[in-house]
Amino acid sequence: FLGGGVTVALLMKKSEADKAGAKRIPLDDGKAAKVASLVNGANGKLTELRELTKRKGDVRDRLASTASEIVQKTTEAIAIDPTCAAAWYVRALSKWITRDEKGALEDIAKAREIDATDAAVLTAHTRMRFERLLVSRRLGEAGEDPAPILADLKALATSPAEGVPVVFCRAAVLYLEGAVAAAFEACNKALDRDDMNDEL
Repeated sequence: FLGGGVTVALLMKKSEADKAGAKRIPLDDGKAAKVASLVNGANGKLTELRELTKRKGDVRDRLASTASEIVQKTTEAIAIDPTCAAAWYVRALSKWITRDEKGALEDIAKAREIDATDAAVLTAHTRMRFERLLVSRRLGEAGEDPAPILADLKALATSPAEGVPVVFCRAAVLYLEGAVAAAFEACNKALDRDDMNDEL
């Protein structure tokens, strides 16, 4: 789900980002290139981290070192440009994969604060909060108010943006609206289609 890496919009030059509504600080070309290099490097490591989670056997040490490298690179990028949504986004995904949910939610919220227009950021922020809400409910805790999550899921369910898991969002909307059976039916139908497996 938290699929694709850094989107083009997240690493645009400041003039383009301003047009898209992102809140970016001006950087000279050298610093901008350094930030892009760090984030792209971290993004490559993120792909490696995802692959490690699929492997059998004891890969804990490699997971930890890869995640640490991602955090180091993105933290360095953030130190240069704290308004680089891509750095916050990649660091959030790394933390989420390695079970640092609190850190992941803080980072993805910051990415969204910087660039609320990016579909990848909105998708990750919404899905993390939705999954956290499900865990809270299973544990009998109150959790986050579902209304804002539901609003975001509804917006994503009709999004024309590439890479948005529309099927998942529609099923999650059904689930939060109490139509649990319909939500599971939607997921099962999607799982029967090979091209939809990545969406779930």
